[in-house]
Amino acid sequence: MKYAIGMLCFFASLVLAACSEDADKGSEHYSGVFLSMEAIDAITPEDLFSDVILHNVEFEKEEVGKGEPVEVGGYTMKTETTYDLIMREFEADLYIKTEKRTDKMFEATRVYKYVFKQGTYGVIQISENAITVNGYPYCKLQKFALIRTEPIGEKYSKQDVETENYKGIFSCKSNGRNITLSNSDYMFEAVLDGNKCKLMELSPENKNIGILEKQ
Repeated sequence: MKYAIGMLCFFASLVLAACSEDADKGSEHYSGVFLSMEAIDAITPEDLFSDVILHNVEFEKEEVGKGEPVEVGGYTMKTETTYDLIMREFEADLYIKTEKRTDKMFEATRVYKYVFKQGTYGVIQISENAITVNGYPYCKLQKFALIRTEPIGEKYSKQDVETENYKGIFSCKSNGRNITLSNSDYMFEAVLDGNKCKLMELSPENKNIGILEKQ
């Protein structure tokens, strides 16, 4: 009895393996890697306090501590997207890996405390709560003091990498060489041409992905 059960399990494993091999033989694998570049302007906090004020008034300056680094100049975001498509007769697996890399330039800063001396310096007037120019408010003070963050000339670069992975199972609707792939997330159109597959996204965006090569 044990021998009979063992033989049944052995034959069952052979059948499953054969089915798995048949499924692999019936599938086609296409892959492609696509690059895109996007120039982005760095958003640097605007310093509204003019150094002209400092050149014309009396003050004492002391360092409070280290400030947050600020971005210097623009940078480029490089996006690398890999599509792996495994086609079968009635369904397909699609793997999408998106990697975004940005090289940003930063400049170190220090935080300083300026304590101004009360008085009138031409058109500039210093009071306990504000600096005025020609009688108009220029900036607020707290007990003659202003906290200011300043760059110190030390620059360095930093690379940020963001990775997103997507895996979806799609139903396939064939119309000759054109195959529509759809699930609840996306809809694609795949056009098979020999050892190549032209892939287009239909939803949620309408865009051409590119050519995937048969593996």
